[in-house]
Amino acid sequence: MRILICDDEPSMVRQLSEIIEGAYPDIELVGVHSSAELSERLAQENSDKSFDLAFVDIAVKDESGVDIAGFIGAACPGIKIVFVSGNQDLVSKAFVKVDDCGYIYKPVDPTLLLGYIERERSGGRKSNKKYLEYSRHGVSGKVDSDRILYVSSERNSVEIHMVDGDKITTYGKLDDAEEQLKSNFVRCHKSYLVNLRYIAKYTATYFVLMNGETVPISRSKKTESADKYVLFKGASVK
Repeated sequence: MRILICDDEPSMVRQLSEIIEGAYPDIELVGVHSSAELSERLAQENSDKSFDLAFVDIAVKDESGVDIAGFIGAACPGIKIVFVSGNQDLVSKAFVKVDDCGYIYKPVDPTLLLGYIERERSGGRKSNKKYLEYSRHGVSGKVDSDRILYVSSERNSVEIHMVDGDKITTYGKLDDAEEQLKSNFVRCHKSYLVNLRYIAKYTATYFVLMNGETVPISRSKKTESADKYVLFKGASVK
């Protein structure tokens, strides 16, 4: 397995490398600090020996990590991109523009970092594209589950909260949404259904989402929420 690390801070490249090498000494690591260095390195790569996973700083000097990720994706088809950042707003924007990416917030949690690697070594998570169907004002529609941050309900109303900040309000039951989305979502509360992809932090009583919002975890859903989070993230819950 080959991993690319792109960060303009040499200390961060060293930190990530040390964590990975300590757990997986057989993995080949390549670190770069700018898009120019990245371009030069990728030009030297053999198409039969591409990278499998890339950890990319969301902002490399004055450059966009999203643009760099696009460049990496074009050079290494099928590569998994994981953004590393201390800025939640930038990560939110990246998720709208880059398909099937991951994220880790700084300071880096080694268990999350290694969790991404372990999943890729095991063949990656199988694609399981889901859509949430809804009806509003007599008009039916559907939304890609990857665009959904979480779904909430109050009485007979269901609100679909999108990653880009949009919101769709419709009539229905959260149970129906859960049935459609259950594989990559967790019902952490009777009124909340959360996309596991966009959970930035787990606590015993709430999830912190990548946009900074918090969603409560009810006492009756605590064990199920923790189990699904661990299974999806490939990390230990502290």
